[in-house]
Amino acid sequence: MRGFSDAPGRDVPKRKVCANCRQDYIDGDQYCRFCGAPMGGPAFITDTFATLYGPEPTRRLHKCKQCGCQWETKSINDEQRYCPKCGGDAPVIEEGLFSGIPDEIISKVTRDLELLLRLR
Repeated sequence: MRGFSDAPGRDVPKRKVCANCRQDYIDGDQYCRFCGAPMGGPAFITDTFATLYGPEPTRRLHKCKQCGCQWETKSINDEQRYCPKCGGDAPVIEEGLFSGIPDEIISKVTRDLELLLRLR
């Protein structure tokens, strides 16, 4: 596989990361979403492996408590906690499979599942 080995002759890609915490560097951010540090130039690291199996990524919506900036992530392990615009605290406000689905639909699906389980 291209890019996942340090073997001679293989092209190993470099990944941009925050110089402070080594988490993903996202172009255009003024502050790191993981550690809250002001973003200067990125550092570069070598990725040497890939995960091919695992749980489905989870959709999460973050919202900054200071400036109201919102962004969505879709990953298995989301450690983003700071606003990319102002560096303020930005917790997850919606998470999971049912985020963004109206409550009445979730209630109906839940009732239907409970009924099906009782019929088993």
